[in-house]
Amino acid sequence: MLVQYIVPLLITVCLAAAAFILLRAIGVPAGGNVEIIIAGDEGAENIENTVAMAKRLSQRYFSGARVYIRGGDTTYVNALCARYGVERKQ
Repeated sequence: MLVQYIVPLLITVCLAAAAFILLRAIGVPAGGNVEIIIAGDEGAENIENTVAMAKRLSQRYFSGARVYIRGGDTTYVNALCARYGVERKQ
């Protein structure tokens, strides 16, 4: 009778531990060097949204990621670089 309670409890604890380990492993950013290059020739609103999203995702999923903007209007791209902390790629 004791075995009827211990075996399901042991299985439940093992499954909960496995789920916890998997969830902790998924949240860790991956290593390596990643470059995200954004074309600066799109519309102004599209570039800003793209830069903001790329910067957020690069910080969340990659530990060594850099975001670059290539081309586009020099003044606007420089302002985006200063605002979001990205670099301009020639």
